[in-house]
Amino acid sequence: MKYLPGSILKTLLYLLLLIVPVLLFTTFFALGGTGIPLWNIGIRNVITYARNFFLPSLILSYLIATLLVVALVDKMKVRSIVSLHLPPLIIAAVIGAGVFLTRSDAPFSLHQSSLRIGPAQFFREGVFMDAGGRKVQYARGEQQKATIYLYETDSNTLSVIPNVSVGREGRNKLYVDDAKREVVIEAQRSLEGETVRIPYRDFPRYRSTTDLQMFRVYGSRIRAVQRAVSRRLASLGRTDQYLFMGSLLLTLLMISIPAVYAMNDRGWGFSGIVGIFIVVAVLPFFYALLFRVSGRLEPRLGGMGRYTYFVPALICGACGILIDLIVVSRSRARR
Repeated sequence: MKYLPGSILKTLLYLLLLIVPVLLFTTFFALGGTGIPLWNIGIRNVITYARNFFLPSLILSYLIATLLVVALVDKMKVRSIVSLHLPPLIIAAVIGAGVFLTRSDAPFSLHQSSLRIGPAQFFREGVFMDAGGRKVQYARGEQQKATIYLYETDSNTLSVIPNVSVGREGRNKLYVDDAKREVVIEAQRSLEGETVRIPYRDFPRYRSTTDLQMFRVYGSRIRAVQRAVSRRLASLGRTDQYLFMGSLLLTLLMISIPAVYAMNDRGWGFSGIVGIFIVVAVLPFFYALLFRVSGRLEPRLGGMGRYTYFVPALICGACGILIDLIVVSRSRARR
């Protein structure tokens, strides 16, 4: 039984080490989908936006920490699949109790804190920047006023807009319309048509890891799972929300733990650690398919009443039991 307290302590240690980098990666990954250039997003905005994703990042960090312990376990000393599940369940119960005590209303919703977005997030002062079919320069002046230079590359014309107020007040103004995802320049006399709207996507973006195609596909699957979970949570009461999320977390462990354990090579643990990346990469695609299948089955299971939300967990749990049986049978065959 030495494995139980030792693995709990290791999991908690890994959790503490992972929570900050996972939270930052999740935050920047989500910010990358907003269309806002991240080169000058500002530390205050990062901290504000990170609050939205603390709970998902905590769960992801807990999952990775759990799988790290499983990936590095000595198979010669720990051969029971059941014992592998006990420490994660104890820690999950503690996390669930903490969420229950600290979040009374919509405990699993993502609270979208608003970002403070202004010209600094889109312009570099005193530099012409490409923005669609034009070049724009923002030059800060005195008394919170600015001068904007608009060079239209198609017509080869330059417009100078003086005394620009940052905000929605004043005759000449520059503001961000986040609802339409546009930067708006309004001038009563300096512009033909008096208004220029520049979509976020027209501003230069510096490529990062999250811009790779595989991360875009991966992010789309995560968002699909998030939407499916949010739709189900919206129709449930607080107690049912905990039951639904608890069942999903339980089946998540039932699938990922034996899968990583099966890839543990008993040696340096390299293949087990690689297995963590494989499992974490596959899970969003698996759950997206799971919710799609369960969405077709739920209308046919009217006998379950309001507990039809357990259908995804039942399907996932059956898959987890199947993986457990395969792992146990293979270990017995090797003996």
